[in-house]
Amino acid sequence: MTSARPRKRSPVLWAIVTAGALLAGCQEGEKVFVTTADVDLRSGQEDDSSVVARLPEGTPVVPAGQVGSHCNSCWKVSTPQGTGWVYTRYLTTREAGEP
Repeated sequence: MTSARPRKRSPVLWAIVTAGALLAGCQEGEKVFVTTADVDLRSGQEDDSSVVARLPEGTPVVPAGQVGSHCNSCWKVSTPQGTGWVYTRYLTTREAGEP
């Protein structure tokens, strides 16, 4: 007898779907990614990579995925301030239209 395993949600697929929704223009009630604190947007994944911009808490980001990422803890993202890398621990989702 085999036991059924719960399906794991792919974080990459979820990010792609969410990014598509952001690019298409979000409607009220949809989820968007935002920063949870003031965070540096970096040119690379390392702590010593140059800072592209300082993102204030609540900045919306569009994940470009983990292409080239050597860890699951950072994502390449597009923001109103530019494109770069952020640690995922500083990202969360919220409903579109929430302050």
